[in-house]
Amino acid sequence: MFSILLSGSGLITSCEKVIEEPKNEISSSVFKSTEPTKVGITCTGYNSCPDKCGMEGKMSSDVPAYIQCRCTDCVMNITMEYADGSTSNSSLSNSTLEVPYLTDFLQYVELEYCSDYSIEEITKINDSGNVKVMYIFKCSDGSTESVLYARASGATKSYRIDCTGSCDCREVYIFDTNQAECSCSDCVMQVDEVLSTN
Repeated sequence: MFSILLSGSGLITSCEKVIEEPKNEISSSVFKSTEPTKVGITCTGYNSCPDKCGMEGKMSSDVPAYIQCRCTDCVMNITMEYADGSTSNSSLSNSTLEVPYLTDFLQYVELEYCSDYSIEEITKINDSGNVKVMYIFKCSDGSTESVLYARASGATKSYRIDCTGSCDCREVYIFDTNQAECSCSDCVMQVDEVLSTN
């Protein structure tokens, strides 16, 4: 089984409108890491799948929560980006994958959004111990939503950030300022502490 592990923590101090500012970039000659700075997970497939390939989460008291492609003819694609600018891609057939915050995500989506949905994409970003995990999912009514988990390096708490509204709201977390934001002004933000990264 392939696992993606997280480390780090976060503190949310305020919610504001997103302001695009240039970020400080670390030269690849100064910072190299064998751990990817960004991991993206999707499922793609074939015409034999009844629906577009997506992922589904599974929970059990016997094993940690995991994701898998919704259709056996789908392939799980994993793209990893590293601090030095290099990338690697993997495709896995009939595989399961443990991902951070999955148990909380599955419970939250069923409680707040819908019980019939497909996880379209999961993205984990690790920036010097600051970690963000974005889940993008599509409900059976066709609406596409997202939920973001964030934990800043050195902090002891993780947070779930959820923006909803009429303007294709997306969650943004800026570690430099420890602020959670929504992608547009018509969004309503909900921030909750998450007790477990499983």
